Amino acid sequence: EDKTVRLWDVDTGECVHTLQGHGSYVISVAYSPKGDQIVSGSEDKTVRLWGVDTGECIHTLQGHRGIVSSVAYSPKGDRIASGSYDKTVRLWDVDTGECVHTLQGHSWAVNCVVYSPKGDRIASGSGDSTVRLWDVDTGECVHTLQSHSSSVNNVVYSPKGDRIASRSYDRTVKLWSIETGQCLATIRGFSNVFHKMKVYVSPVPTKNHLLQEKELATDLLAYRHRPPANAEVFILGEEGSRIVFTGLKLDDDL
Repeated sequence: EDKTVRLWDVDTGECVHTLQGHGSYVISVAYSPKGDQIVSGSEDKTVRLWGVDTGECIHTLQGHRGIVSSVAYSPKGDRIASGSYDKTVRLWDVDTGECVHTLQGHSWAVNCVVYSPKGDRIASGSGDSTVRLWDVDTGECVHTLQSHSSSVNNVVYSPKGDRIASRSYDRTVKLWSIETGQCLATIRGFSNVFHKMKVYVSPVPTKNHLLQEKELATDLLAYRHRPPANAEVFILGEEGSRIVFTGLKLDDDL
C-alpha cells in the first residue's frame, strides 16, 4: 500500500532494495525465470520492470485503462502477461517494452493470468465467471471455460500443461481439460471463500483419497485426483490464514 516493492535477503532478513516509482498500490509482483528481473502491476494502471541487482526501473509499460491486477512472465522470460480491471490481458515484449497483443473478450475485470509450461498459451480468470485460454502467437481465444457461477480469482496449469485448476468465489475449485475445454471435476465445500487461497497442482499420481492435516496455523487439504489428470490439487491459506472446509466432495466420480 506504500506504492513500493521491496527485495529482501532470505538469509539475513534485510531489505536489499526498495523499488519506488508506482503512483498507487502495488497489486501483483513476479520474478523472471532467470531471477534477474521483477515485474510489478499497480493500481496506477501501469506495469513496471525492475532490475534485481540495481533496483532500477527498466521499463514502465503503459496501456491499461484500469488497475493491473495480475502479472506473469513467460517460461522463457521474454514476454510478460498482465491482466487488468479494464477487461483485457496485454502481452509485452520484455526487451522493448512494447505491447505485442491486447487480448479482448472478457466482459468484466481480469483477476489473474498465468502462462502454460510451454509458454504457448495463457489462461485468464475474470469477474465474468469465466476462464479464457489464449494463443500467445495469434492473440486469439482458444477456449472459454464456463461453469463457475461467480468471479474467478485464481488459475494454474498442471506441470504437463494439459489441465487447469480454477478457483472462484462460488466456493468451488474446478479442473479443466485444455484440449476439450470441458470441466472434469468440481470440488465443493469451502465455508469462507473470502480467505485468500491458492491452488497448486503437482504431478504425483496416486489413489483417490482425501488427506487433511495441520501445518502451523494453516489447514492443508489435498485431494489426489486419479487419471486422466494424474495430478494432486492443494488448497491452502496464504499468510497463515485459516480455511475451514465443510462437505468437500467432487461432482464427478473420477
